[in-house]
Amino acid sequence: MPPAQDYALIAEQSLLGAALVNNSAIDAVDGKVCAADFKEPLHQRLWDVFSGARQNGRAIDFKLAVAALGSDAGMEVAPGFSAAQYIARLATEATSVVSCRDYASAIREAADFRRVAAVAADITRHVARPEIAPPAEVARLCIAQLDEIISASTDQGAPQVSAGQAAWEAVNRAVAAKDSGGAVMGVPYGLHKLDDATLGMAAGEMVLMGARPSMGKTAAGLSISLKAALAGRGVMFFSLEMMGSALMERALSDMLYDGRRVVTYRQIRAGQFTGAEEDALAAAAASLDNAPLVIEQEPGLTVGQITARARKQKSKWEMDGGPSLDLVVVDHLHLVRASERYSGDSVSELTEISGALKGLAKDLGVAVLVLCQLNRDSQKREDKRPQLADLRGSGALEQDADVVIFLHREEYYVEREHGLNEGAEAERLAKLDACQNIMEFAIAKQRQGPIKTVRAFANIACNAIRDLAE
Repeated sequence: MPPAQDYALIAEQSLLGAALVNNSAIDAVDGKVCAADFKEPLHQRLWDVFSGARQNGRAIDFKLAVAALGSDAGMEVAPGFSAAQYIARLATEATSVVSCRDYASAIREAADFRRVAAVAADITRHVARPEIAPPAEVARLCIAQLDEIISASTDQGAPQVSAGQAAWEAVNRAVAAKDSGGAVMGVPYGLHKLDDATLGMAAGEMVLMGARPSMGKTAAGLSISLKAALAGRGVMFFSLEMMGSALMERALSDMLYDGRRVVTYRQIRAGQFTGAEEDALAAAAASLDNAPLVIEQEPGLTVGQITARARKQKSKWEMDGGPSLDLVVVDHLHLVRASERYSGDSVSELTEISGALKGLAKDLGVAVLVLCQLNRDSQKREDKRPQLADLRGSGALEQDADVVIFLHREEYYVEREHGLNEGAEAERLAKLDACQNIMEFAIAKQRQGPIKTVRAFANIACNAIRDLAE
């Protein structure tokens, strides 16, 4: 039997032995460790066989392990020990299932340290031979590898809770809602009818807000973020497409809009405003000086980087005695860079990103609002309102999201139509008048509430989204 050189190796032997004598050991560490986490190649093979057998409902025992090794069962793995004898020794020295989770954690931690060490070795190798690749490329590859380690280590699922604990948590939350007079408990959208229908964006949940281009995804995401921050909620906005200054041009236009004074964000950028409007812009900017709204404007971030930066901001605010981090907004899903794990497989990449963003919500205890593009199928229908089938790229999006909201502006399509005759044109203009400045928020999925459509006022040129007076 090979010497136990470190605790991680002992943990590998103990976990394999426990699985041999009690198959429930596999279930106890499900999702916490995989074959690649084991250091010893023989251990990797055995765990792969054990996991596969358990998933297929087959018994795990000494005979299965030996049969899986085939002719390799007779190979010498240590002086005087064949692989078959080694497996038998694992079973005879096995401990109870109770410590399995600790063993799995030790195995996973040691594996992650090996992965970090491998990245460090890559850096050293490239520094010694700078002609291999430029520094920026080396850094990008190493960051991607470290991101995978971070993402994998944070995706461990929510801690187990008893039915009693969960029940009292539900009662306490219900009493708090009652005491508040039925006020929105999650992060509000800032639209009364939408907040009434959803009770806001709950901590630990992922809200997917999808639309076709030009429907107002960024406008809605920014408007929601701005309202939440000005109400004292901590917001982190990951803008993977636009610079922070461009977003703030929209925000300032939104803040100035009152139905009478209209200064579009295009006019702000072009400097087309009066002296009085300049003063109003300065006052609006000043009101944002201390607003708990942070904009990450670096493009091409991975989920690992998004998670790490959100965690860092959460800790910073907590240490400074500032607001809690309540809302993370990602604009938008299809601009998040996937890890190298599923390179080239777009469906698996999107599935990984979606699951990781859901994991971010649960891990940090924040609401995560993810903006996303929809596929072109709605453009082929006479009624172009989006449906769940229009979610682009992966079925995991609908599955992972706790709430799915689609944005639709009929005005966009009617403006681009042309009546074939005078009567048809008159009909089009009447239709345009009826849908002008209307944005629909269609709740297509909601685990804890109704499926319905809420209409709101939207002046897209000013990024202004308001309750609709009806």
